[in-house]
Amino acid sequence: MRLVIFLTFFILLGCSEQQEADTKITKQAVDKWNAKIEEQLQISTEYNDFEVWLSSNAIKDDKISNMVKSLSGISNSVKLDKIVSKTDSNCYSNISLQFEVSGDSIVVNYKVSATQVCRYKNGI
Repeated sequence: MRLVIFLTFFILLGCSEQQEADTKITKQAVDKWNAKIEEQLQISTEYNDFEVWLSSNAIKDDKISNMVKSLSGISNSVKLDKIVSKTDSNCYSNISLQFEVSGDSIVVNYKVSATQVCRYKNGI
């Protein structure tokens, strides 16, 4: 019985440390993107300039349109990066950007976020 408890604890501890590594890598990616975006916005806050910069820096995804555009103050969104989990090949993190554009085509606000996605096949 003690062996079962010890093995269960050992497995949970190992999984926890691996998941922490994924979380750390994802946070570093978000921080890196925040710095890159801030640097670009220091150069220009014009929407057209920002769109060109995003087109050359964001992830290219053939399956869906990469950018959802809106000039009406509603958030625009872009998929920036995809980071495959080091601990589970069925999981990855999407790094995405949401930003707002003012009526005079100026990027006024942005937020970089990460969402973990796991895809498991149903065993039924």
